[in-house]
Formats: sequence, structure tokens, C-alpha cells
Amino acid sequence: MARRPAARGGTEGRDRSRSTAGRTGHRRPAGADAGDRAEARRYRSQPLRLAHRCIGLTFAALACAAASAAPESSAPATVRAQLVPVHGTTIASEMAGRIAELAPREGERFGEGDVLVRFGCAGQQAELARARATLDKKQRVHEVNGRLAKLQSISRLELDVSAAEVAEAAAALKVAEAVVARCTIAAPWPGRVAERHVQRYQSVGEGQPLLDVLDDRTLEVEMIVPSTSLAWLKPGHRFELAIDETGKRYAAELDRLGARVDPVSQSIKIYGRLLAAAPELLAGMSGKVVLQP
Repeated sequence: MARRPAARGGTEGRDRSRSTAGRTGHRRPAGADAGDRAEARRYRSQPLRLAHRCIGLTFAALACAAASAAPESSAPATVRAQLVPVHGTTIASEMAGRIAELAPREGERFGEGDVLVRFGCAGQQAELARARATLDKKQRVHEVNGRLAKLQSISRLELDVSAAEVAEAAAALKVAEAVVARCTIAAPWPGRVAERHVQRYQSVGEGQPLLDVLDDRTLEVEMIVPSTSLAWLKPGHRFELAIDETGKRYAAELDRLGARVDPVSQSIKIYGRLLAAAPELLAGMSGKVVLQP
């Protein structure tokens, strides 16, 4: 009876040893796990290497773009240009009224100080005459009060009041003169009439445009160039202007640069002046300019 448990124990031991041997027979080699981990690390590092390659390619592309753009700053620039007057403005009415005289017609020339527009100002002229008469009356009264004050016939207060009335009448006269001065518009400089917005005998309101005038004695060249040209484009730079309307070329030079660069178009406005007089040129004519470094 004592031998059976031993036999069972031996059998169980043999079973455990077979099971252990079976498991040991299917166990993976020790180096296999290390290889798997290395392979996993290699797969995980692939995106990082790809990112590094992309960054490198990006910097290379930027360097190529900068290298290709560098010569453009010194490349010739072909741009359109137009002639604009140095002096030009729109003359507007300073008062409401009826136009009595409108001397120059479109295209006609005028001199500095010539009357361009005259309004019918009968009422304003009458107010001016009354202001002058009032001032004369107040001055005479004040003179008499001065003599009476010396005789002590009037008080000091009455003399001061008459003096204040003289000053008040003088101020009213200046107001009336300023109103009448608006009845006539004189030319600020010699030039030509570019456009008439009104006609003679027309009634207009205050601030209404009347004439577009310009001084065509001096024209300047206006153009827009790429901002990269500023590396070599300076005032005094010589160029030729080919005008479409005349079919001729005119020597010119750069006079000044614009105040700012347009960040959207990366361009800047520049201005040039003609080196010789050209009476055939008119404001608004345009042409082509080739700017050489």
C-alpha cells in the first residue's frame, strides 16, 4: 500500500518533466527577441529620417530660389511710363452763386493771375459798400467824441465805446472784403485748361468742381518698377523714354523714388525728368522705358 503513492509521484514527476521538456522544445532563441526590438526601432525611426530629408530638401529649394532670384535684381527692367504734370489741380467753387464769366476754354492757355472764373456778386458788393460806409461813420463819431472828451463834455466810457464800435466796423469790413474776394478765381500759375465741369451762367454750389487745370511747361515721367531694382536704381540714373504717340525717344534721368514699396506686388513708384525741352509732348502720353543696371 505504501508503494502506490510513490508510483503516482514518479508518474507525476515524469509527466511534469515531459511537459517541461515540451515547453522547452518550443522556446525561441534568446537572440530572437533582441532582433525584434531592433527591427521595431528601425521602423519607428523611419518617419524621423524622412522628416530630416524633407527639411533638407526644403532648405535646398529655398537656397536655389534665392540663388535664382539674386540675378533678377541686376536684370534690366522694362516698364510702362506716362507723362504727368508737375502742377495740376481741380479748381472748385468757394461759394454758392451764378457764374458770370468763364474765360478759358478747354485746351486754352492762361497766365499766372489771370481770371478764370467770376461770379455774379451784386449782393456781396453791396454788403461791402455798406461795411465801408459804416466804418467811415464810426470813425467820424469817434473823432468827435475825442474832441468832446478833451472838453470833458462826455465820459471816458462813452469814448471807449465809440473806439470799440470803430474796431467792430473794421472787422465787418474785412469779412465783406473776404466774401467779395471769393467772387473771382485767379490762376495760381500759368498753364492750360484740361477740362471744364461747368458752363457760363450756370448756378453752382459751394465746393463744386469748376475746372481742371495743369501746368504743362514741366512734365515728369511716372512709372512703377519691381522693388528688386532698388539695389542699383538711384536718383540720377539715366534712361530713355520711348513715347508711343510721337514714336520718338527722349533722354531722361531718375529724379526721385516713391515713399514706400507695395508689399503685395513688390513694386515701387518712381519719377524721372526729361533732360531736354520737348514742346510736342502732352500730359498723359505714355510709352516704354528699359532701365539698365
